[in-house]
Amino acid sequence: MTPQHTPGPWTIDAEDALGLGRVYRIYGPDNETIVETDGGYYPPKMQDATLIAAAPEMLEALKLAYCQLDPGCELET
Repeated sequence: MTPQHTPGPWTIDAEDALGLGRVYRIYGPDNETIVETDGGYYPPKMQDATLIAAAPEMLEALKLAYCQLDPGCELET
């Protein structure tokens, strides 16, 4: 069984929340929340949110790279 994930694109929304610092929300293509952060002890940065939001594209790039190394590889569509 292949693990499922929320396909991209994922988008980022950032706001200042009273008492929480900067809050980042990452949404999937159907506007469902994928990740929500708060200021917490280690406040997140936009770079963190950008890296998380790039996950679907990174997964596709890794699949392509893997198939370049494995001649028998077939990509799922």
